[in-house]
Formats: sequence, structure tokens, C-alpha cells
Amino acid sequence: MSAAASPRTPILIRLLNLAERFSVVTAFVGGGVLTFLAFFITFDVLGRRFGGPYSGATDEIAGYAMCFAMSWALSYTLTVDKHVRVDLIFGSVPLVVRKMLDRIALFLLVVFASLLAVNSYTMAMESFEYNMFSTSTLRLPLGIPQMLMAIGFGLLALQAFVTFIAGILYPSALKRATALERKAPQQFDI
Repeated sequence: MSAAASPRTPILIRLLNLAERFSVVTAFVGGGVLTFLAFFITFDVLGRRFGGPYSGATDEIAGYAMCFAMSWALSYTLTVDKHVRVDLIFGSVPLVVRKMLDRIALFLLVVFASLLAVNSYTMAMESFEYNMFSTSTLRLPLGIPQMLMAIGFGLLALQAFVTFIAGILYPSALKRATALERKAPQQFDI
């Protein structure tokens, strides 16, 4: 039996593991949406160029798809520790200070992601309440893409909160993120 499935594993660590596994699923969903979008745009452009079928709403659909995919993949970037942070002073401060700065940054991420989630949800609910539709030929209810975006930000806020609390109560539990980061695609610093 693995440590993640052990009955002695604290519930917070099991919750963190569940959130991290779920973030992989949401990242795959976001990637699938972007893959579909690439094919959709290709066929739409070719259809328009050569007189075939054309949706007339390529840019609107692309905007919705990119917003959805981006917001749903944010929790995975937290799982593999690939969120952008400024490392300007990290190399010149002791390890204790680095850990403190990481915790402060994670707390600020919880606050920021929570604000994004709440405001996105509020915006979606107002769009549903006032029966708002897009002004394009699709006439899509705006609350649908806004709610999908709010769910993505909510997932990020939830995972950031669980990660923050787990990092304070069980600092060794976050070593798994370092191992996952090594498996993530290469990051190029500029």
C-alpha cells in the first residue's frame, strides 16, 4: 500500500493528493480544448478561403476556448510548481528566508485566486440574471463561458489553499511537488 493511500496519512495530505490528481485531469481537458480549437480554426480558415463551411465566429469561439483552457490549467501549474515568480532575491537570501517568501507567495496566490473566482462567479451570475448574450452570430449566453472560467479559478484557489495549509502543517509533504516539477516540461528562464 502506498503512502498516499495509507489510512495513517492525514486527511489534509490525502486531500492535497486528490487535488493534484484532479489538476492533471483539468489540464488534460484544457489541452484537449486547445487541440480541438487548433483543428476548428484550421478548418474554419480553409472553409472561408475555399468557399466551404465557415462559422463566422472563429474569434469568439477561440476567445472562449482559450479562457476556459487557461483557467482550468492553472491548478496544474501549481501542482508542478511552474507558476511565475520573481527569483531576483532568491539566490542571495538564506534557505529559511526563501521558505518564508514561498509561503507568503502561496498565501497571496490563495487570496488572488479567491478574488478571481468570486468575481468571475459574480459576473457569471449577473450575466445569467440579466439574460446577457454575446453580440455575435452565436448569441451564446455569456454566463456559460464566465461560469467555466470561475470554476477554473475556483479550482486554483482551492488547491492553493490546501497546498498552503499542508505546507505549514506538513512541510515534508510538498517535496512531492519538487519531484513532479522535475517531470514537467523544460522551463526556460529569460
